Amino acid sequence: MDIALFAVSLAFIFVGCTLFTNGVEWIGRKFNLSEGVVGSVLAAVGTDLPETIIPLIAIFFVTGATGQDVAIGTILGAPFMLGTLALFITGISIFILRRRREKGAEIDFDSRITQRDLGVFLLVYLSAISIAFVLPQQTKALIAPLFVAIYVAYVWRVFKTDKGGSRALPEPLTLESWAARLTNVTARQNPKLWLVMVQTTFSLLLIIAGAQLFVNQIVSLAAQLNASATLLALIIVPVATELPEKLNSVIWVSQGKDALALGNITGSMVFQSCIPVAFGVAFTGWALGSIELLSAVLVLTAGLWVYVLSAKAKLVAPALIVNGVLYVLFLSIALRG
Repeated sequence: MDIALFAVSLAFIFVGCTLFTNGVEWIGRKFNLSEGVVGSVLAAVGTDLPETIIPLIAIFFVTGATGQDVAIGTILGAPFMLGTLALFITGISIFILRRRREKGAEIDFDSRITQRDLGVFLLVYLSAISIAFVLPQQTKALIAPLFVAIYVAYVWRVFKTDKGGSRALPEPLTLESWAARLTNVTARQNPKLWLVMVQTTFSLLLIIAGAQLFVNQIVSLAAQLNASATLLALIIVPVATELPEKLNSVIWVSQGKDALALGNITGSMVFQSCIPVAFGVAFTGWALGSIELLSAVLVLTAGLWVYVLSAKAKLVAPALIVNGVLYVLFLSIALRG
């Protein structure tokens, strides 16, 4: 592993996430989109690109059982990281930053959006796991298009039900702020749409490049440690590819925009349980071992925990520590094996 490249990859991801959160908020502002649409759809799909590309590469360009192991592990590892580690980091960030936040340690979010996202995730992900055990191999591929259709229906529902613009005014467009400092002028409060799109596109390219570079360095480290392909795909790769969601949520939490922070994670969980799963079911054997099944059970538990707390209006930052405990539990079992 090259320490310099490792540092560069983290810098790419951090700068990319800073630009992306700002850019996608302005897209929502320009098109009068709700926080639900911005967080659960736009931000989720944008930051899901790195972890979606990796299993596709493994499926179509890595031969043999290794490609299948990496693909399935990465597909299952992404929602696992989101439902456990990402939600835990969000809760810890809210708690640490409570003194500078208007709402303190209270999570200022729309429980309806969280319940909707997690409800879809729990049903679809449970179905995806069940398929591995109840359907014969030759019929699994026939089910795959249903997952894509479910996601399309989910996006349609989000756009239809979540009306109105975001409550909070975005920070000035970052690219304009940088340019304003260089020219010693004041950044405009209403940036041009084309500049917003340029910043958002550039940020996505930075995130993808940084995530790919990060994964390469992690894979190199795993090879040196003789880590298995399945363990690599379930633990190491998703930690890297889910960095954008984690950083986005921390950035939004620090600004008091908890609905966007949570929506980015729960919306990503829906995306990951539909689109990558569709490719996995269609183009791999979709056979799950004990470690993969354990990760699935734990993330379903984590999702159900947050869903119940949201429904009862009792979701607070310290409660998300449970999600982190589930992640540590998985690590202790997986690494011991």
